[in-house]
Amino acid sequence: MDRKVQVEEFFCDNEESSGEKANLDQENAAIEHEFSSPWDDNDLILVVEDQKLHVHRSILKMTSPVFKAMLSSNFKGKDANEITLPGKKVNEFVDFLRQIYPLLDGEITLKNIKYIYRLADEYQMAKVMKDCRMFLFSVTKTKENTIEMLMLAQDIKAEEARQQCYDVLKKMTLTELESLEGFSELDRQSMQVLVLPRVKRLQECMKRILPEFLGSLDALVYLWCHDENKYKMHGAPSTCPKHRIYSSGSSRNINPNLYKLYERIKCNTCKGMFSQMAMNAKGYISPSKTYLSENIVSILEEIVDLTK
Repeated sequence: MDRKVQVEEFFCDNEESSGEKANLDQENAAIEHEFSSPWDDNDLILVVEDQKLHVHRSILKMTSPVFKAMLSSNFKGKDANEITLPGKKVNEFVDFLRQIYPLLDGEITLKNIKYIYRLADEYQMAKVMKDCRMFLFSVTKTKENTIEMLMLAQDIKAEEARQQCYDVLKKMTLTELESLEGFSELDRQSMQVLVLPRVKRLQECMKRILPEFLGSLDALVYLWCHDENKYKMHGAPSTCPKHRIYSSGSSRNINPNLYKLYERIKCNTCKGMFSQMAMNAKGYISPSKTYLSENIVSILEEIVDLTK
């Protein structure tokens, strides 16, 4: 091999080794914490990822039924000075231990709440689990973060925080919900709470609107077929001066303006006109026994609410 190539490879290998050593030193430095060395007469060592965590039996037994059983007289390792906990991550376990030591500032955040709760659940630490739920409840829920908050609430069984998320999401349309990242990953309970009531309400609304719609068509046909419709319908209704209906010689635009539609249905004068029409539309017999009724106003308002 060419000597120049060998020298270059040597320096490359040394640079890689130095880089790996530097990364390892940074990792080791990053995991220095309150439990790294003996303190306050600790009497037990937990080994996590080959790291020794110096802890106190009394605190573990007092806060966890699982640790209490492990350290009891009936457990084969009760007198062991070290207990290895496989499958755990040292940084997560340190954050977890901070929650049970009264003098340590163990902060629950959105970054650590999931694994702290998981470990608290494993070791049956009810207070830590409750603290996790209380923290999630305290977080402000917005359209932007609610799906993430709801998924966390599902994971840690935080029913109050879950309800907060529902309150935000129920104000959004199904189209808006579907566009949110993570919406399709919600559990069955959340899907039922968010979607099922809307479907049921829409179904009931359609049951109410169908006879009104067909009755309106019958009324229209009746008016269309009689010259003296003012007499037949027991007087013409008072029209709304703001939303006038007028004849036009040009072709009509059949694309509805939803904003104008909502505005008109909210207009008290228009609603009065619709009610007056329903009350006066009594001079005919519908073959399907369906008639325009005063329910038309409340139905229109519900449809607006459902479609916005």
